[in-house]
Amino acid sequence: MDKRADITEADLRAIATKIKAKFNSESEQQWKKGKVMCSYSDWSNGYQLQILCRTASDAKSLVNKILDIQGHSPKWENFQTNTNELPSQAFPTVPEQERILGETVRLDRRRPVATVHFKYAFAQIPGLKNKIILADRSGCFPNPLIEWN
Repeated sequence: MDKRADITEADLRAIATKIKAKFNSESEQQWKKGKVMCSYSDWSNGYQLQILCRTASDAKSLVNKILDIQGHSPKWENFQTNTNELPSQAFPTVPEQERILGETVRLDRRRPVATVHFKYAFAQIPGLKNKIILADRSGCFPNPLIEWN
């Protein structure tokens, strides 16, 4: 977004509080990751989201939550869904094996299916070296703007 010059710590704290409210319950802080790639781009409002999900409706639900933090409504003409014609071949559940240094190893899985949990949010402001940690459920970052507990 084009707010770098006039953004204040109070603005960031307000955003962090909204994030905490949106992702605070157990059901709201998790979503299903899958093999379908959905994207939402609205550059004028600062959004460029890429979401791996099981269905497009899962991605739309997450886009709604994210945009609602700023009080924005989605413009669904900016939403794209990209599915592979043969997902089981492109992203196999059991990955291939390969010989490396004389040892047979299993290659990394591509687009594994999993349940993803919200852990933290940060603001990255051009001109500042470090990210500003807005909220942190994991306890990995010192001094987030708001405490999660």
